[in-house]
Amino acid sequence: MASETITATVQKTIYRKPDTNWCILKTSLGICKGVIPFELKDGDCLKLGGKWKISQFNGENEFVFNTALPQVPEDKHALLHYAVELTKGMGNAAEERIWATYGDTWFDHQDLALVSGISEAVRFCWSDTMLRLIDQAEQTQAISFLLSHKCTLNMSSLAWNAWKANTISKVNADPFILADLPHYGFQDVDRGIRQSFDISEDDPRRLDAAVLYIITMLNDKVGTLVERVLLVGELEKIFPSGSKRIDESANRLIETGKIIMPAPDCFALKIDYEREEQIWQRFYKLTA
Repeated sequence: MASETITATVQKTIYRKPDTNWCILKTSLGICKGVIPFELKDGDCLKLGGKWKISQFNGENEFVFNTALPQVPEDKHALLHYAVELTKGMGNAAEERIWATYGDTWFDHQDLALVSGISEAVRFCWSDTMLRLIDQAEQTQAISFLLSHKCTLNMSSLAWNAWKANTISKVNADPFILADLPHYGFQDVDRGIRQSFDISEDDPRRLDAAVLYIITMLNDKVGTLVERVLLVGELEKIFPSGSKRIDESANRLIETGKIIMPAPDCFALKIDYEREEQIWQRFYKLTA
């Protein structure tokens, strides 16, 4: 059976496994199962890619998906209908009055000042809905942007969770910021993603990311302090001109507070060194 794409509204999250984010969802199209790596609320609209299958549990038809994206209707009338469905206390009559009053410009009149018959309580819920729609639209744009630049859905969702509305601007400025996300690193960005952003092999951003990656890697082997000779040796495997540009990179990373030089020709990640210093100070006080 060929894969297909459906658009469904989440009515209820029946089950979500915390460690994998695998979900069983009750939706407007029936039961859907798969991984949702981003925050999910009842009423959310999702674009799902997968296949309809017969459940081995109860014999009913269910949609098993392997891709999931938040989906906000682009058509103004459809978006209004979606907003009304999300808002407690609103119904078809309110939707008709809003459309009759504002037409396809309704989103520019979020206070609904000219629409009668809407209570203060419902207006308060409507304000929350508007914020939710803006957030969903930004999330959809950010995730779609990252997917178009070779990021996985999981990486894209983690990026959104970390930086929200600033996601696109942060990643555009330096794609290697993605290496800071949990379970990802320099190599994940260096093999495909940075090329989609036209980051060349000798780009300063790649150099700085490589230096941080190598210091982190060497921490596991030699400890917090990494000697220059070791750093340069590993760096030149990734960055052929690394020995000539190590000081250039180190100055930038020191200025941005990412590394320090606690001793001549020795480098350390600032956060790790400071934590180790705190541990030693506490130990010294206890033994003094």
